Amino acid sequence: MFHPLSPKAKSVLLKLAAKIDSRQFTFGQAVAASGEKRDAIAPYFLEFVRKGCLNKPERAHYEFFHGLFLQFLKRQVEDGRFGNPVYGKLH
Repeated sequence: MFHPLSPKAKSVLLKLAAKIDSRQFTFGQAVAASGEKRDAIAPYFLEFVRKGCLNKPERAHYEFFHGLFLQFLKRQVEDGRFGNPVYGKLH
């Protein structure tokens, strides 16, 4: 599920995993965590939901599709894999 994402989408998803402490979050929390403008990350959320990385239980609320997936993402950040060109940079 993680591999079909674009490099920029992977970077945004890793930023979210690194900075959001729970599996569930709001779009506003995601905007704050990503450091991007609302309009800049909104298209990635469509991609995340469409590709199964995030669930959208209600309007403006999201959750990582599984707790183990969130742990996997956090591990990618901890291991420094976000600097890999495939994953993009985490700034």
